[in-house]
Amino acid sequence: MSAKVLAFGEILWDMIEGEGTIGGASLNFASHFRQLGGASAMISAVGQDSFGDRALDFLNQHGVKTSFISRSDKATGEVPVILKDGIPSYNILEDRAWDYIPVTGDLLSEIKKTNWDIFYFGSLAQRTPENRAAVKSILEAVPFKHIFLDINLRQNYYSKDILIDSMTAATILKLNDEEIEVVSRMVFGGEFKESEVCEKIMTQFDIPLIVVTLGSEGARLYGGGEVITLHPPKVNAVDTVGAGDSFSAAFVYSYTLHGDLKKAGELALKVAAHVVTHTGAVQPYPEGLIG
Repeated sequence: MSAKVLAFGEILWDMIEGEGTIGGASLNFASHFRQLGGASAMISAVGQDSFGDRALDFLNQHGVKTSFISRSDKATGEVPVILKDGIPSYNILEDRAWDYIPVTGDLLSEIKKTNWDIFYFGSLAQRTPENRAAVKSILEAVPFKHIFLDINLRQNYYSKDILIDSMTAATILKLNDEEIEVVSRMVFGGEFKESEVCEKIMTQFDIPLIVVTLGSEGARLYGGGEVITLHPPKVNAVDTVGAGDSFSAAFVYSYTLHGDLKKAGELALKVAAHVVTHTGAVQPYPEGLIG
């Protein structure tokens, strides 16, 4: 029986020199989770435009359930990307379809017909009060075995309240080394070491498992009374977009199957290493990648 994930969040297009590449952390996560062998569905919204059509086509082609995705009068999400000396900067356009994801009583009734293993969410999709209320209504109405929070801090679209409310709900937390510093200052009011921040989070928010990604250095896993440091395969990175999302999907997929922290982390690093050697956040896995 494959694990089932329900992902809430953004669907958007990265626009580089007029060319659009589909993305969004929740979309990337759901697509990778499905490719790994799990079942995935998204709660989101797209516009009644060509980008919305193409996004739904993409998800359907990748086996992600789209019946919980609404069509909106707002435009589908876009992120103009400006390259300066090869380094991208992003402008996540506001007032887009995914900023107002409708979660009605009827939708909640449909969602509750499935026994979900994981709920996935992040901070970016909570940049509007409407979406924060939507997340709250889902968490109150639907039982999940695991609630996976990828903090995913972007631009100025987060606050102390969003971080605290989100971590209060989570059972598994993923963040990177830079986000550790932000949480340390914003939530705990000081400059603390990674291990101290994780200990404080686990104690204050009753989160039993924390995953810290360290870029090219690998990842550190906190859970079950142990700390595991894992190093990634050596690869030549071409494009790091979506690497963290693929890591999250592989980790959660593996961990929900067998509960082995180290094994889940190793698979996650293996999948992320494959993703960074290709352009685009979601691409087919080679035979043998996931065993």
